[in-house]
Amino acid sequence: MTVRPMWPLPRWWYISLLVAFVLATTLIVLNPLPADSITRAFARKVRTDRWAVATGILLFGIILAHIVGAQARYVLAKLLRLTGDTSEADAWSPAVVGVCEGILYPSALFIGKGDFIGVWLAIKVAGQWTRWAGDPVGAGAADMDALNQGRRRFNAFLVGNAISIMFGVLVWLALKVYVGIPAA
Repeated sequence: MTVRPMWPLPRWWYISLLVAFVLATTLIVLNPLPADSITRAFARKVRTDRWAVATGILLFGIILAHIVGAQARYVLAKLLRLTGDTSEADAWSPAVVGVCEGILYPSALFIGKGDFIGVWLAIKVAGQWTRWAGDPVGAGAADMDALNQGRRRFNAFLVGNAISIMFGVLVWLALKVYVGIPAA
């Protein structure tokens, strides 16, 4: 059985995450102020003096969700004896989708459109359905192994999405606390 390594992407990806971590820290600590006209044009829920902090919090959320997700994927692959998905090419899809979710989930919650998360998850499930499906009625031993592998993959998928949603909620809460909604 070959399990994907914990850190399957090229070194430059992890260096980029480190650079994003430094950038997030810098934005939160220094809090540079953008032009007032720019901030009002993008989102009225973010205080004008907190745009840098909001960006830093989003970056931290993406980085932490990526690291925790990679570790969870590795541990689950070992525990659930999942095979396949060992190439670098297989690792890019969850990494890129995770970055998108790291922005989409807290943003959707912040603007009051949390139902978007359910729609997004439905699209993700529809795209993987055939990989998890199987017919246990009259299945032989080999078919049952395939069915069980599909079930384990689905459970790993659920755990990965739970982690992504938890980080999205945590980032949203951090945005509400540290960025705040301006007075009308």
